Amino acid sequence: MGYVGYRAKKKLNEIDQRERSRLISLEQEELEIGQKREGQEKVPYKVINLKSMDDEMAVSTVWERLREVAAQEGRLYTIKLFKQMDEDSSGFIDAKELRQALKVVNLRGCSFSHAKAVIKSADQNLDGLLNYQEFAYALKDEEKK
Repeated sequence: MGYVGYRAKKKLNEIDQRERSRLISLEQEELEIGQKREGQEKVPYKVINLKSMDDEMAVSTVWERLREVAAQEGRLYTIKLFKQMDEDSSGFIDAKELRQALKVVNLRGCSFSHAKAVIKSADQNLDGLLNYQEFAYALKDEEKK
């Protein structure tokens, strides 16, 4: 990689760091607001097995469940869920992390192919990863349908 490529990569990393800082401050603000909110009774999510589904059906099922979780738990939980999914704290969710994290919302049997298809369905910058903005936008997009 030449000097110009190195500088461009360094600049992108700086932008990523600023965006992460903005998200962290937003999250702290929302957590303070959420702590003041009264608790609500939570309904456990029905276990769904994705194993026998094709990729298209799995993608639809995953986003429906995540939309359901976001509607019941609220945006604060969406941020918390994203952070839980992002096991390596990189600010991105990859297919491996997604497969593991879907168990939290009772989605079982997610194949690597399913996970890649879910990410591809929301990956706006085509890097093969989901950042919080892509994740949140996909949830909003699903809510509109």
